[in-house]
Amino acid sequence: MTIECVRIYEVDLPFEKPYGGSANQLSSLTTVLAEVITSEGRSGWGEAAVYTGYTHESLIDAKQFWRETSEQLVGKNLDDAWALLPAFFQPFPFAVTAFASALEMLSDHPVLRPPRGNEIIPLLAPLYARDVDKIADEIEENIAAGYSTVKIKLGADVDHELARVRAAQSAGGGRLLLRLDANQRYTRDEALKFVNGLDSEAIELLEQPCDADDWESAIEVRKAASVPLMLDESIYGPEDIVKTAELSAADYVKLKLMKFSTLDRLMDGISMAGKLGLRTVIGNGVASDLGCWMEACVARFVMNNDGEMNGFLKPIIQIFEDPLPYKNGNIILSPEFKPIINRKILDEYSIWTHETT
Repeated sequence: MTIECVRIYEVDLPFEKPYGGSANQLSSLTTVLAEVITSEGRSGWGEAAVYTGYTHESLIDAKQFWRETSEQLVGKNLDDAWALLPAFFQPFPFAVTAFASALEMLSDHPVLRPPRGNEIIPLLAPLYARDVDKIADEIEENIAAGYSTVKIKLGADVDHELARVRAAQSAGGGRLLLRLDANQRYTRDEALKFVNGLDSEAIELLEQPCDADDWESAIEVRKAASVPLMLDESIYGPEDIVKTAELSAADYVKLKLMKFSTLDRLMDGISMAGKLGLRTVIGNGVASDLGCWMEACVARFVMNNDGEMNGFLKPIIQIFEDPLPYKNGNIILSPEFKPIINRKILDEYSIWTHETT
């Protein structure tokens, strides 16, 4: 089976409502899908959403990588194509995922095979309300919709964010967990102020309060916090998981397919974290239904908390012909579901394409 064609589609999918913190809100999902087509006419698909702040890669460099690597892939069999990819795991962890996932789909990776029966993958819900007085209504809506965990993206104003968290705690009344995410927004002093002012009631964890490279601040904040700490942007591969454990820099690590590049490396990372005494959260809130489906396939084997592979719920449209089954806050992986890309959606929402034959 030889690769005959590689197509790249950059799509921009408008969100139903803006998502993110006070200063880094997104109004759409801009993501890249790679289609790898074989001599037998089979297609494998992969995804990579390259956003500054979530990865050290730039979109300009990623596009150059996709163009150049597409030329190297065409004409190769799957084994030889796979042999090209490990060199890019560190410099292009997100971008290379698009090719790796496509090859994994073509290789009929066991993780992606349909389950024998329905598998339920619980997700958390994002809290959109920035105004304190609007939080209670949104919390009630999420509880009614079947969610048991809500994620609060934190802004820069520590006092305002503490007030938002208190409002969510009061509205939740112990009926759900709160997962807090600072997305590297805080200096060490601001993060310490936040955790010292935080009531731990119903707080599951605090994610990435300080800069991804500021391991000393992570250590200090974890020592001061009354809630578990999770690192996300600091974690790109096995060496970062080991470093987290050795430094006692966090209790959790956030793992995503787009950071670990392949399904096998993601599964190995989850296993490694557990052996080192770290808990894991899986999922990408900035991915389409393709990436979210793949992470849900992983989650059915290893997940023991609410997943974050909810990016597909934010745009007004999905890219699968049949929507990824979803009900009462859960992805439903069923034996009947087939992840078929809707090419009409690609045509309508693509903003850049590239083809190599």
